[in-house]
Amino acid sequence: MRKLMAGLEPESVELAFKGDPELARETIEQAYNVEMAYVSAIKALCEYLDGLSPEERSAVLEKHIETVDGSAFASATNTWSELVMKVHDERPDLAEATFPAVDAIFRETDFGKVREALTALLDYCTAYMTHAIAMMMENPVVIANIVGVVPPIANSLIKIISVTLEETKLPPEILASALFNTLGALDAEELGRMLTTASKMAIDLHAGNYILGHEEPRFRAVFMDFMKRVLDNVDNEATTGAAVALAEDLEVIAGVLVELIARDPEMVVLTSRMATSIQNVLVRVIANGLTEAVAWPDELLVRVAGEMAEAETVEIGRAIDSAVTLALRLREADPNLHRKLLADALQGLDVGRLELLMSAAVTDVKAAMLADPGVRGALEPEEVGRRINDHLVRFNGSAAARPGAIKDYVTCMLGAVDTRELEKAVHTVSEGMMDATLATGERVKMLLKVVARNAWRFVKLVVRALAG
Repeated sequence: MRKLMAGLEPESVELAFKGDPELARETIEQAYNVEMAYVSAIKALCEYLDGLSPEERSAVLEKHIETVDGSAFASATNTWSELVMKVHDERPDLAEATFPAVDAIFRETDFGKVREALTALLDYCTAYMTHAIAMMMENPVVIANIVGVVPPIANSLIKIISVTLEETKLPPEILASALFNTLGALDAEELGRMLTTASKMAIDLHAGNYILGHEEPRFRAVFMDFMKRVLDNVDNEATTGAAVALAEDLEVIAGVLVELIARDPEMVVLTSRMATSIQNVLVRVIANGLTEAVAWPDELLVRVAGEMAEAETVEIGRAIDSAVTLALRLREADPNLHRKLLADALQGLDVGRLELLMSAAVTDVKAAMLADPGVRGALEPEEVGRRINDHLVRFNGSAAARPGAIKDYVTCMLGAVDTRELEKAVHTVSEGMMDATLATGERVKMLLKVVARNAWRFVKLVVRALAG
């Protein structure tokens, strides 16, 4: 062993190969023989075992397995662990001894050649895998057998995970303590520095994007070229069809889940409880955030308002305008489109139930508002009168209350109205209302009574006012 190890010194091995080129050639050639000898040995051993009777084969394999000494593995592992711990305590900086070698590797390695070599190897691997896949696809039986292995592998993994979770029956406090200890042991400072560095890198990439592109981001041109080359080689009909197929499959999955849940009343209750609990969490998060925001000092609110003022509301308006323009153009292209969509929607809607729901909703809202002391107080006659008075004061102090303002506005408005069309409309409406009102004698009598009663009240009011 000493002679073998002495002969395996790196310098000796290198000199041996350099001094005897034939030895190098034979070593490379014999490496193949070693590999194939290993394969042949496995084949011969398997054939030997296959030729034995079941009892003999079981006896041989059982003896081979029984010779494995688990205690020896454990002892070696413990010895290794103790040594690593001891060495780390003695020399925590021992890893620095490798720094010169690492520095030499990075200084002296021609990474350009490494890149080209790896690219060449990848080409070989691609050709190998492409040929292997092509050969596999020629035989459906091979594909069926390979695919048939997937379920057993998945079942085994599922069972392992399931058993692991079932056997991990720790008390809640122990489980929580283990998690908390793990979080406490993580290097939060390094994680923070990592996130900071990554954020700065993202900012630098964004800045470089504009530096390379000058007026326009360089990423736009790069991504445009990339997506163009992708889309030029995509079957659009196939990809859109696949998206529709996946959506329909998701519809089936969702429908099956809903149907199964609906069959079990307990599951329905639990699902409703889950949805309500999640909603409560989200509402509390929003409420807590807004509560904190309300307590912000004025100087912070000023800064926040300044940031909010940078919102591109012009773009929002442009988006809305584009949507309106698109809707109008669609209507011009197909005048029946909107009518058809609304008609189809109404066909699936029970108007009677909708009316009942809206009526009940109005009643419930009214009851809820009246049950609130603040709303009841705001509806008191004195409070309503005070609010009306406040509005009157503001109106009288505005530009709209200046002398002649209402007259000028109404005059300008009526000046733009076609008098003949207005007359025609008023005549049509008034004539229709009078015809409907005077269609029966009872309605005429009712109308006369109302007019007479209100006229008599008006007369008494005038007399009282003049007497006062």
